[in-house]
Amino acid sequence: MSSRNVILGIFVASSFLFNGCLRSSMSVLVRKDGTAVVTDTLMLTPSTLKMWEEMAKATKTPLQTLLKEQWNDSAMYAEAPKMGPGVTVRSVKFVKTSKGAGYVAIYDAKDIGTLSISKNAFHEHMNASDPSKKSAPSFIRFTRTGQRITVNNMPLTPEPKSDSAVAPSESEIQQQLMMVKKFMKDLEIAIRIVVEPGIASTDATYVQQNTITVIDIPFNKIIARFEKDPSVFRIMQGIPTPEPWSLEKGFNKLGTAAKMETKEVFSFEMK
Repeated sequence: MSSRNVILGIFVASSFLFNGCLRSSMSVLVRKDGTAVVTDTLMLTPSTLKMWEEMAKATKTPLQTLLKEQWNDSAMYAEAPKMGPGVTVRSVKFVKTSKGAGYVAIYDAKDIGTLSISKNAFHEHMNASDPSKKSAPSFIRFTRTGQRITVNNMPLTPEPKSDSAVAPSESEIQQQLMMVKKFMKDLEIAIRIVVEPGIASTDATYVQQNTITVIDIPFNKIIARFEKDPSVFRIMQGIPTPEPWSLEKGFNKLGTAAKMETKEVFSFEMK
């Protein structure tokens, strides 16, 4: 094994919290003619990017090459057919800005009515190389009738907690919270629907101007909420008998720290 691979292997092994240092966002731009543009962004945070830049320097390897070895961007190309018939890849680009570095994939959908968006996209990106690590299916799908779009929103499935598991003590919760704060403070996951012509009416829960939020989980705000009231951290410990929407409702109990749409069906009328 080359010295570069040895160094990289050690680095990756020690960075088991790599997923917690990412920002994953997906937006679905809905156009008046019924077409859509999906933008999938996966970015390293600035602090994590600095570590990867040091690794690139130590191994004398371009940063983009290192990142591509960890995030096989071919997985982003493979997402197009999964999103439905008529979905094509416009571009998959490596980007580096003051906010971090990563990949931005843009897809064109000919018909919003056949578009299917996986709510587990972040988890799937991170485990693309290990097919055994699959989440229960959860999708956002659309139906168009004139200028009205109906959104079918499937719930996420939380990991079940064993009924026999011992509830953590307060000191254990504090220790776990410290670990989460240290390694997951920069994690962000978001899925939004942007209505290009504007929204005439909607019954969606989280709406701002022409944007509907389906998922918005900024862990820095969530951790701040945990610190104020550590008892709510217990929702992260698993749910003994998970019911539909239990995970979303758990996050929504954190107040403004997180937004998770819990309506199975909602709609909006385009202007």
